Amino acid sequence: YGDEASEKKRKDQEDKAMTSTQGSLGIRVTGARLYNGSGLHLFGNKYKNEPSDEEEMRVALRAFFAPPEVLAQVRKFVDEMVAVFEKQEELAFYGSPPPFSFDT
Repeated sequence: YGDEASEKKRKDQEDKAMTSTQGSLGIRVTGARLYNGSGLHLFGNKYKNEPSDEEEMRVALRAFFAPPEVLAQVRKFVDEMVAVFEKQEELAFYGSPPPFSFDT
């Protein structure tokens, strides 16, 4: 929701978050396509197949990060982001993590 959202909209969104892995784990898959030898497996569809608990999230993340080239890309990205945040002196995040999106 945006800054101008009504109190009802804010409450509805916060309630939804608390019933998802965002509430229990602090992370939520909101869209992903995972391919394997037996076909396409979807995780994080907005309306269905979203990992709903810690174990399903673990399975989805392991599958996504399994290919060595993806893992190498993520490690490079994280290293670059850490370097940026270590040097950054003008901006601080309070109460929420910085938003990240990763696409291969």
